[in-house]
Amino acid sequence: MKNLLMLLVLGMIVMPMSIQAQDDVKRPKNIGVSDFDNFKNSSFDVREESASLNENVGKIDSEVKNYSGVMNTIGVGKLKENLATLKESNKALKVLNDKIGDLDNDGKTLLENAKKVKPKMKSVNATKNTNQSIKGLGLAKTDLKSVSALLKDNIKLISDELKSRGEIIE
Repeated sequence: MKNLLMLLVLGMIVMPMSIQAQDDVKRPKNIGVSDFDNFKNSSFDVREESASLNENVGKIDSEVKNYSGVMNTIGVGKLKENLATLKESNKALKVLNDKIGDLDNDGKTLLENAKKVKPKMKSVNATKNTNQSIKGLGLAKTDLKSVSALLKDNIKLISDELKSRGEIIE
């Protein structure tokens, strides 16, 4: 019985750590081969930007959800401010999606060429770094899908509220 309890407790500790490890892709060190280092750095920059955008849009989403049922009591200025921020975030979303598209293509090419890097140890690191970078881009894509849905819903909600008040939406 003690063993079963011990396994359950251990499982409760280990499982969250393994789930977190899958989502937490760390930026590897440069290997000294510019094409691979540039790709890695660009990929992880996009990853960081997408996480930041996701966080910022999430904050506005929480604020908008707090309006729920009382949106008509929120000032027009505050609504317009949030709408402008959401529209800027939408532009950033499009830029990041374009970057990811370009980087996806670069990653495939680099992965194919990683075996050709000399010396051999750099080849191994080039492959590892490129794979890590591709995982980071995958996480960025996930962030951006979430951001896209939040933006669409919140822009519509705020726009509809402003229109119902007779405000002109640009």
